[in-house]
Amino acid sequence: MIIKAVKTIVVAAFAVLCIFARKNRLQQFDSVFVKEAFAENKRNYNKLMQAIDHLFSKEYSKALRKLQRLEKQCVSNKQVAVVKLFMAMCYHAEKKYDDAVSVYERMLATDGSNAYAWAYLGRVYDERGQRDMAFQAYENALFYQPEN
Repeated sequence: MIIKAVKTIVVAAFAVLCIFARKNRLQQFDSVFVKEAFAENKRNYNKLMQAIDHLFSKEYSKALRKLQRLEKQCVSNKQVAVVKLFMAMCYHAEKKYDDAVSVYERMLATDGSNAYAWAYLGRVYDERGQRDMAFQAYENALFYQPEN
């Protein structure tokens, strides 16, 4: 009983931290993770930023279309991972949880150390009421990126 209560508190605290981070999302994702993936391709980087802008403007279908086209132009696994992360975020925002989980799980099958994928997968599980799965995903996110 106590363990379940602690897990619920940890999941809630992590969710609050994620919501707090939303304020500067575009700036947050204009990070080393994104810049490093698209360092050699400024044109695709700009396309990604446009898709992210649509995502945060709640224009999910526009964002998904841009991301799906961009995915075909990716030249590295890092670029694909970044694009898929934002695709999954679109599905999540639309409450298409199965689609979001599917994308996150495929990402993690390729790179199990992707802390962003773990954190956002945890949010999906949390919204579905799957507290144990959310806790495990958040725990993995913190393991791979303890500074966040």
